[in-house]
Amino acid sequence: MNAHPARVKHPLAVELGRRYFSLEQANRALVLVRRITGDILGDYQKVLDQQEILEVQQRGHEDDAARQTQGAIITLVDRLQSLADELVDVGAEMRDWAEGIIDFPHLAGGQEIQLCWRHGEPEILHWHYTDQACSARQKLEALPV
Repeated sequence: MNAHPARVKHPLAVELGRRYFSLEQANRALVLVRRITGDILGDYQKVLDQQEILEVQQRGHEDDAARQTQGAIITLVDRLQSLADELVDVGAEMRDWAEGIIDFPHLAGGQEIQLCWRHGEPEILHWHYTDQACSARQKLEALPV
């Protein structure tokens, strides 16, 4: 028995023009998504590091250094946006910038769900309902039919 009502039926999905992945398509997309996500994780950590440096510089009234650090942060954030746009072009969505969690829209049992992959996993092993956080991930064996 399914506790969640149907969210998006297939005909509506076609009408809205939304792209849905089969499990096989999403796993094939991981070839590109892995690279993009790896770049995002690296740049995201650099932003966090630069923000800490900026706070120290601002407390120490190191104005010139702080301006340079702000410029570096802006450059990194612009790159992160470009990388996130690449994921959108693929049809995936970055759900957690620190963990590298990516969602792929999927239809299962007449409902829109998210196939959910975490950077470092060999393939897509989890899913969750679209209105749920990634922390509600379930194993694929529990996928609605």
